[in-house]
Amino acid sequence: MFAVASCTGGSDDDIWMPPGGTGKADGYTTIKGSDIPSAYVDPNKSYMIQRNIGNLNTVGALDAVESPLAKRIDGIIANMPADGLLNLAELVRMENPTINASLFPQEKAALPKLWKLVEAPDSQDAVFGPKDNFGTVDQSAQPAAAVMPSSLTITSLSTELQDPATRLQNLYNSDGNTATVSYADLASGIANPAPFTQAEVTAFNAIQAVFRTQAVAQGDARFVLSPGPGAFTHDATLGPATFHMTGTVKLDETRQAYYTTMTSTLTATETLASTVALPTGTQVLVLAQDNGAETVFAAGNVPNLPSGDFVFEAWSGGARTFVTNATLPVMNSSGQIQLNDKLDYAVMTGLTPLVRNLNSATISYNGSYYTSNVHYTYDKMTIPPPTTIQQQAVTFTASPTVTIPVGRYSVPSTQGKLYVYPNNVLWFSYGTTMYRLTVQANPNTAPTRFANTAGLNAAFDAQQNVLSCTQCQPAISVKLDASMRDI
Repeated sequence: MFAVASCTGGSDDDIWMPPGGTGKADGYTTIKGSDIPSAYVDPNKSYMIQRNIGNLNTVGALDAVESPLAKRIDGIIANMPADGLLNLAELVRMENPTINASLFPQEKAALPKLWKLVEAPDSQDAVFGPKDNFGTVDQSAQPAAAVMPSSLTITSLSTELQDPATRLQNLYNSDGNTATVSYADLASGIANPAPFTQAEVTAFNAIQAVFRTQAVAQGDARFVLSPGPGAFTHDATLGPATFHMTGTVKLDETRQAYYTTMTSTLTATETLASTVALPTGTQVLVLAQDNGAETVFAAGNVPNLPSGDFVFEAWSGGARTFVTNATLPVMNSSGQIQLNDKLDYAVMTGLTPLVRNLNSATISYNGSYYTSNVHYTYDKMTIPPPTTIQQQAVTFTASPTVTIPVGRYSVPSTQGKLYVYPNNVLWFSYGTTMYRLTVQANPNTAPTRFANTAGLNAAFDAQQNVLSCTQCQPAISVKLDASMRDI
């Protein structure tokens, strides 16, 4: 697999390369000592394929002899220019008798220490960040078919429907109770109309609509934010280093209404910053195991490091006082999650609902139309609104109240379905695609309708309960009521 240059003899042209290698390796790799032809390795240990000479100098790992020796070794292999890295193949090359003979006695004596600097740690540690990773989980449940009551008490019906329902019990009484009527009783009466008048059969159909109106559909519009809003801190220790992490999480909602345009955003933001405390004179050197990148830092602010696996070293007075393989978290970040399609959803943190607090509301008039700007925050507790709130701006940006009940409304002879969730949340399905219907502004008055603003011209008028879709084939324009839900 590779040529082996003897530690005591061999041709100058024999150059050892790591198994499978053809030149200096990139990134982070370890090689078993038993696979390295050197008199200075421990066959029971592993060795890092390369180290950054500049960083070793920074932490004081190289003395007045070792530093120039490391630079001399760098690039010793023919046709391999110096790259600032101390590489295993170059260290092995220095043991070639001809090359080794060119070294001064103090340089030969320093070679074993350079090998110690590329020795890989055996231990494995981890630093854990804040217990909750920043993110959201959608816990919504799409409204399903509504479930009708098993029966209705006849006296609960309107007066004109009570006599037909009572007469029906003389022939069809599936539950054995003449004081109630079931949907199955009504279906039997409609299917066998001979004993009944046309008015009674019409009443049976009307009572079936009452069953559908009183049906209950389950659905939920909610998501969980983690961590919850507010500040948090977390401390962690690795060797002589103590990390202090501080962060904040915010969830902000903004709404702006002008003429018929409503612009709304819902944004979760987390900021995280970390400092490290170290003994006086100690520096940390971390080597990323995924790409070999090295970073040196002292006490104070932790540099921006990605999460992942590192070689973690502490250096003091030119001595490596601590070394381990370590999994590190992200310690500095500023992340955002856009949740615009989750407007009006209930928001939870863990099992606790968050409170939507009004933070500001302003309105201005340009001579024709009002422009309203409203800002909400989501918090763990109620926060009274400021006294400067302009209530008209709140009114002009508020979601209309959806009065038809939760459920799935399929439009006959079309591919259209309206899903009505709690909290005035509407989704429209056409074919295999779901479209969120969001609040649309009304000029100088409170909103009354929802619409999809991208992808499909679908809308729902909350005052008239009319669903429309001009781009659907065939076009849809239908007034909905509770009895029209899927059962």
